Parts: sequence; structure tokens; C-alpha cells
Amino acid sequence: MARYLGIGIVTKVAIDKENAIKMLSGDDAAKDYLGKRYNPTGLYDFTDNGRDYIFTLKRDIVRREWIDALKTIYPIRYPDWKDETNVIGSLQALDDPEKWLAKETTYGHEGKYSKWFYYDEAYYDWGRSVLACVDMICLSCDGKILMEAYNDVMSFFTRLIREKLSAFQLRDAFKVELVG
Repeated sequence: MARYLGIGIVTKVAIDKENAIKMLSGDDAAKDYLGKRYNPTGLYDFTDNGRDYIFTLKRDIVRREWIDALKTIYPIRYPDWKDETNVIGSLQALDDPEKWLAKETTYGHEGKYSKWFYYDEAYYDWGRSVLACVDMICLSCDGKILMEAYNDVMSFFTRLIREKLSAFQLRDAFKVELVG
């Protein structure tokens, strides 16, 4: 099965409660460990529905920052793409964070706004781990693990680093590349 490099926004993480309690030595220990792993900065609401521990992206943050974050990331990730206004415009027309997270708008094979999920194995210590199902709005999907088409995404990472280090002249010396 092919694996791709996906860049996106994690919207929800669900972990089987029974397994987490067993693997992480109790309910309190499980909540503490999983909270530190999946919600270290408080971006997510935590719920325990009896079957699963669930971390859900806070809707007030989605409402406040989602559109502006997309307006910021798309031009950096896709400097020559002109249709980001279609994605952003279709989301703004919905004017509802729940609908933003439920909508899927895929442009060709590139997945520039698509719902994905993946499994994350949270290792606790030797022989003990829990599996989390992670929902993500994928904003970029590139290559396969073999990285047949890596230049575009490497340029994206380079631009991100340089933008983050904009106060330094040295920023233009930074580059992301596959080496070896």
C-alpha cells in the first residue's frame, strides 16, 4: 500500500478507552499520557464517551482562525496555484465551522482540501502502546514514501523555515532537501 506525505490540520483523535486503560496502567494515567501527547497546548476539547477518549479541535478556534490560516498557508504551499480562492470562498459561504470540517473539496489528485484519517501508534514504553484514529483535513498530499515527486514539497518546507526565520539574514541559507 502506498504512503504519502500529508500536510494538514488534525481535527479529531479517538482512542479506544479499554485498551488505553489496560496499556497505560489505569484511567488517570491514560488520560494524563494521552492529553500530553495529543493536546499539549489545549487546542482540543476532551470527551470520554464511555467507549473512547476523544480529542476534538475546539470550534471557537476553528471559527476564529480557520479561514485566515488557509489564506496564509495556501500561497506558501502552492505559490502558483490560483484556485485557493475557490476553496476559501466555498468555505466562507458556509459560515459554519462544523460544515467547514465536513466539507471535502478535492482538486484533481492533489487533495488540496480533503478529509483523511490515519492511525497513530502512541508508544508508552517497551511493549505498551495504544492506537489512535486521527482525522485530518489534508491540505497537501505529495509523493509516496519513495518520494518520486519531492521537489515541490521540499520547497514548501524551505519556504516555511525561511518565513519563520524572517528576522535573520541567515534565513536564505536554509534549505530542505533529501540527502544521502
